[in-house]
Amino acid sequence: GAKPWNTTPTVELLEQEAGVSFDRVLTRDDTQRASFAGAKPWDTIKPLAAVGFKDLSSVVMVDASPHKARAEERANFLFVPPWSPPEPTDGVFAALTQPLLDLADVPDVREHTANLARIAFNAVGENPPILAAE
Repeated sequence: GAKPWNTTPTVELLEQEAGVSFDRVLTRDDTQRASFAGAKPWDTIKPLAAVGFKDLSSVVMVDASPHKARAEERANFLFVPPWSPPEPTDGVFAALTQPLLDLADVPDVREHTANLARIAFNAVGENPPILAAE
């Protein structure tokens, strides 16, 4: 199942920081086994369409593991720096809060996830890695 030491505190922090409540949070229960080259038995992906998201233009998946996104849903993926539970990386979610809230007014969030990744990595003084296409 989901690791509550990771998902729960992170979601609670984001909800508190933003003053919102998320309708849906994906956990390990929503994953499928990954099949990419070199995948370990515990590697999983989070297939957004397969778990019921019909309109992907309004879905952002936030994760520190880029392999979690299916290739055809990569534009929905917001890659953030990895952190050690229970505390997310200092400043990342604070830096992302308003830009994520601003996405409520855009027709397609997928046009903005790469810029949000830059904001996330800049918050810890890094540049986001270049993600290879699958």
